[in-house]
Amino acid sequence: ALISSTPCTKVAIFSENRPEWVYIMYAGWKSGYTVVPIDYMSPADEVAYILADCKPEKIFCSRRKFPELEKALLSLSYAPEILVFEECLLPPGANASGDHFLERDDDDTALIIYTSGTTGSPKGAMISFANIAANVRAVSEAAPIFTPESRVLVLLPIHHVLPLGGTILAPLFVGACCVFSPSIGSRDILETLQHNGVTVVVAVPRFYSMLIKGIREKIQESFTARALFALAKKIDHPGLSKFLFKKVHERFGGKIRFLVCGGAAIDDDVARDFKALGFDMLTGYGMTETAPLISFTHPGTLRIGASGYVCPAVEVRIVDGEITVRGRHVMKGYYNRPEETAAMIRDGWLHTGDLGFVDEDGFLFVTGRKKDIIVLSNGKNINPEEIEAKLLSGFNAVKEVAVCLHNGVLHAIILPDFEKIAESGKRPSEEFFRHEVIGEYNHRVASTKKIMKFTLVQDELPKTRLGKIRRFQLPELLALIAEAESKAN
Repeated sequence: ALISSTPCTKVAIFSENRPEWVYIMYAGWKSGYTVVPIDYMSPADEVAYILADCKPEKIFCSRRKFPELEKALLSLSYAPEILVFEECLLPPGANASGDHFLERDDDDTALIIYTSGTTGSPKGAMISFANIAANVRAVSEAAPIFTPESRVLVLLPIHHVLPLGGTILAPLFVGACCVFSPSIGSRDILETLQHNGVTVVVAVPRFYSMLIKGIREKIQESFTARALFALAKKIDHPGLSKFLFKKVHERFGGKIRFLVCGGAAIDDDVARDFKALGFDMLTGYGMTETAPLISFTHPGTLRIGASGYVCPAVEVRIVDGEITVRGRHVMKGYYNRPEETAAMIRDGWLHTGDLGFVDEDGFLFVTGRKKDIIVLSNGKNINPEEIEAKLLSGFNAVKEVAVCLHNGVLHAIILPDFEKIAESGKRPSEEFFRHEVIGEYNHRVASTKKIMKFTLVQDELPKTRLGKIRRFQLPELLALIAEAESKAN
């Protein structure tokens, strides 16, 4: 009743994770509308950009986000209806209907999800009900990750297509339970896992990297634990690993069946270590424009470095090293952006911009981002993600790192892990990083991959909500640092 009180074609949701977010999405679909999720961490100007672009007639928000929304509304040329979750009351006698919510045409636009913008202004990807159905079936039928008995942790912000599909749409499609974590704080996450019998965790590489760092430190404190960990890696038997590291599993509630990782490539060593601990890690690959899946690991089939098998409703073709796809997962196009749509989808094939290959067993490997590849003056192609992964996994002093080509040489921008460095009794000086991090790294790699310059920063690097480096902002960041240093001198 709330959502259908006035004529409407699109409904936007601007809120942190909460059950009402999900209720409004399904209510919007049932009423025949398109739902527009908006990143709740976006500043007012980004919110205004999205609202002006697609002009939803109704906007639902939380009381916490209402002040930010008010700022965004000041620049709009139209006046949408605003409804605050905490102030919405259901009419007397209202109750849930038993009607199936998906009585919609396959080609209807279910969602307009704005890309996170690693290369510039976001665009609205139009996701159809056919796209959603194909994705859901890929992880409930072809690879039975979600069953009615599943209890899935809702941790990542559900305005993004990965957690929306993986922690809300797919679980509810099969009748599973969605368990909302009160926050992304470690205490809240642990209590949620321990008290709710969570069986499936969906998270991004950054989350798993932080988790495994803590576990590794505990293992290193004990000779027995180190020996058992080495044995588990060598034998590679899930049952034995789970038995040997029963306490680790109990720490996370003791019920976890699958650790799902998406949003970006996970470091091979992180995946390998979780496997050695007896966890079934499922990696995948996709993008907003495929709602999101292109490939996914089936239970018990993790291949280190791979992104799983190509989904049943997807065709993959490698063109000049680039992954191109077509099938029921591919979006309808970008909202009101015919030229960008035509550039992205050519002759029915979506050009992902990612480089990769499919091996003889059908596993998809993603080797880098086409636009991110650095071409050196000698013609050598360098994948910055490969260098970043080596620095992150090989040096505890590195908390975050981004590599780019600056003034003709490879340049690393590093956020030190001040806590880890302090624990080692050293200082996070340029001298320390020059000799014990960059120098040591350069000693291990080919000359073409050596880092010639580096910059230490105090704040987090520019990233999307799911932890991908916004590489187009790196030159500006280096310019600002150089300007500040020039003024200081």
